[in-house]
Amino acid sequence: MHHTDEDARLAELAREELVLHIMDMERVRVSVEHGVVTLRGTVASEVERQNAVTTVSAIHGVHTVKNDLRIDDEDENTVGEYIDDTLITTAVKGKLLAETGFKSFSVSVETNQGVVTLTGTVDKFEHVSLAELVARTVDGVKTVVNRLQYEP
Repeated sequence: MHHTDEDARLAELAREELVLHIMDMERVRVSVEHGVVTLRGTVASEVERQNAVTTVSAIHGVHTVKNDLRIDDEDENTVGEYIDDTLITTAVKGKLLAETGFKSFSVSVETNQGVVTLTGTVDKFEHVSLAELVARTVDGVKTVVNRLQYEP
């Protein structure tokens, strides 16, 4: 694939992934040159800023992410919101362990402004949806983004 085509594909993938993690994509610009993704614009918080880099870095074909995102102080998360996200993450992890009976699994839980993202692998197909259902029962969870993979 020609670099320009590959860069265009990576830019589109980055935009699609960021829509899931950043509320206001109108304020974020993505450019790609030779697999180096540059993020410019403003986001609401440091958590969103780091989340953007983590998200884009995980895309196959991305070599480096240059983070030129600025934090818009008017929208910055309060300490209370950050603590709430930490409590939600802890509660989701605890419920997954206590209520699902998972024996062999590797699940990562991240929370940003009440949006819980589940990533990793489970060894039973039904655990993909079960994990999401359990996460939705935790107080404070607004949405669950389920990226769990089934690997027998």
